[in-house]
Amino acid sequence: MSTKSLSSGRRVASLSAALACACALLASLLAVNANAAGKVVVAARPSARGTAALRLEKPVSGSVVRTGTAKPYVSPFGTSVYFQNSYGKTVWVTTERYNSGCNLPGVGNWENEGWYRLDPGQSEWLFTTTNEYAYFYAEAADGAKWSGAYGGRVNPYYAYDYCNSIDSYATDPGMRQIDLGGWNLFGATSYTLTLIP
Repeated sequence: MSTKSLSSGRRVASLSAALACACALLASLLAVNANAAGKVVVAARPSARGTAALRLEKPVSGSVVRTGTAKPYVSPFGTSVYFQNSYGKTVWVTTERYNSGCNLPGVGNWENEGWYRLDPGQSEWLFTTTNEYAYFYAEAADGAKWSGAYGGRVNPYYAYDYCNSIDSYATDPGMRQIDLGGWNLFGATSYTLTLIP
């Protein structure tokens, strides 16, 4: 056997071993991500109950309400966030999420949007984001509220969609944080927040 063919055989063997290692590494990355990806379903109970909602007919005008015909924005990256009303009464939801297109000096890159009307049993896609966190506030027809310790701007009288607020009607009812688990390298995930009694 010649030295030239022995040397060529070693190169092929080395390249084959390197390719096998690269394939094994890629397969392990895909397996780890497959466990992180997929559907996440979380339930949320109201933080406060009242005798009646302050505003039973949200939104008053300029409806942002979706009624089951909305098509989810499917991003190759990010998390599609759905809300499910399992509370038993109509619920109105408002959200705050990171949006790099919102860039108000001193305010940040956050988009506030509401109100979404969810009838009992209704599930709706509300937004898609690549950020690890988003926020929401909700009120039910019977006065129950889903609020939290995080600041956010909510217009209690009208439907709205704006970058972090300069709205004179906006108030801060306290929002709940949604931990979406961060950015997913290999595709979109689905996150459903179920509002329960």
